[in-house]
Amino acid sequence: MDQLTLNNANIDGDEYAGIQFGKDRNYTLRMQGENTITSRQGSAIVTEKALGIYNGQLTLHSDSTIALYAKGSNLSLVGVELTVTNG
Repeated sequence: MDQLTLNNANIDGDEYAGIQFGKDRNYTLRMQGENTITSRQGSAIVTEKALGIYNGQLTLHSDSTIALYAKGSNLSLVGVELTVTNG
């Protein structure tokens, strides 16, 4: 399982996904501090494999209808304060 740590990050995917995880492995996303991932036309996070999101604060925003797209995958949220907004 691969791991990505965000430390007070502000990611703007503009017209693409803020973060898109590959199809070939499972991922862990660890939060430190307050983190924001935004996409104007796509999803803030896209995953097709298992994704665990841990600790800290995470705000996801997308102007499209889906801020977090987890296609056919397991999604685990542990100790994370998650805020999701659309539009």
